[in-house]
Amino acid sequence: MNKSAYKVAKGIKPEKVIEKPSSVSKGTKFEKAVEKVLNWMYAKYDNVSIEHNVFIDSSDAERQIDVLITIVVRDLVFKVAVECKDYNRKLSIGVIDGFVSKLEDVRASKGIIIASNGFSSASVGKAKRKNIILYSLGDQINLDDSALDIPVVFKEVVPYETEFEFTVSKQVAMTMKGKAIITDPLIVNGYNVSELLKSSWENQRLKYHLTNDFQILTVPELTSPYRARYSVDDDIRDEVELDKFVIRLKLKINYYTIFLKELIGLNVLENIHDNKLEMFIDVDTIMKSLPNAKPTNKTFVDDFKGVVINFLIKGDFNITTIGAEYLNILPVKRR
Repeated sequence: MNKSAYKVAKGIKPEKVIEKPSSVSKGTKFEKAVEKVLNWMYAKYDNVSIEHNVFIDSSDAERQIDVLITIVVRDLVFKVAVECKDYNRKLSIGVIDGFVSKLEDVRASKGIIIASNGFSSASVGKAKRKNIILYSLGDQINLDDSALDIPVVFKEVVPYETEFEFTVSKQVAMTMKGKAIITDPLIVNGYNVSELLKSSWENQRLKYHLTNDFQILTVPELTSPYRARYSVDDDIRDEVELDKFVIRLKLKINYYTIFLKELIGLNVLENIHDNKLEMFIDVDTIMKSLPNAKPTNKTFVDDFKGVVINFLIKGDFNITTIGAEYLNILPVKRR
């Protein structure tokens, strides 16, 4: 099975995972929706793995777990079993009883039941006594009318233009024989700078300010001394030390407003015991919902007191190389 679909923590041995047939049932779709939400919830933790449709051996028989969360803390492994119930009615106390038995069989550290249509009062009471966490998962139709009319602001952040500026000292330039050209793509300290910027942006490792003005970027992988690859007569020779190397980025920021009821694919998770709501919005939801959004301006957004969602658009990081100091050091200019 393609494990790339899962976030597998280091040092965790995955349980036995069973492939599902291509025809996906309604229940399986709900399980996958739950798995997706759980991956969002635990995305920032490297010691957590989440697997769908896991079979675990017990003393009596093999038991199936809809979604298994495995948490590793030093030498300790905690397993959280998640049961997903996409019923057209509230769950009864019998579902809780059956899940308690399953938790005992697989020796799970914790149990969670996530349902699409809520729980009976008896099942809520039993779950609380057995320390089982209950959630309801749905979309915006599960929210009341007042919540649906809550406005949301989108900030679309696009890398619009990138500049590299570098200089080479006269003493260094004199040691370079022939017509020397800094290579394109620009390689500094062994990194293709354009590709490094792209990956850092997509992995949200770049530190930047939300401004439309040019700003200087600090890239952790690129530290002084800076050495750039150069060629002479199309023959790559060596690296040259740069006196100065600066990366400037210009962003294009667009602002939109939308109401919760207009978000397509919004996931709403309600903790039954705490009566708290968590909302999860992915990139697909944002892109599908943008046609319903209305453009607005920065002044409105700065005064806005509600929910603000930043989303990053992949950029080409179009490069303009500027500021080479000596004529025999010829930066390649590309727009």
